[in-house]
Amino acid sequence: MKPKKLIKEMEKRNITITRIDRTKRHYKCYLTNGRFVIASCSASDHRELNNLAGCARKELRNCE
Repeated sequence: MKPKKLIKEMEKRNITITRIDRTKRHYKCYLTNGRFVIASCSASDHRELNNLAGCARKELRNCE
């Protein structure tokens, strides 16, 4: 999945991604609090996006 599409899909799920870095096979998606979550480059189904959104919510909640 392209980074711009990943940002758009996460915004639909009320998650704001500030920046994306690419590693060899994954994306590092940085959140508004400075933490990051790892996303697959080949996110092909909605379940993977829901899991990523859940991990992002958990990271945002743990920071507060």
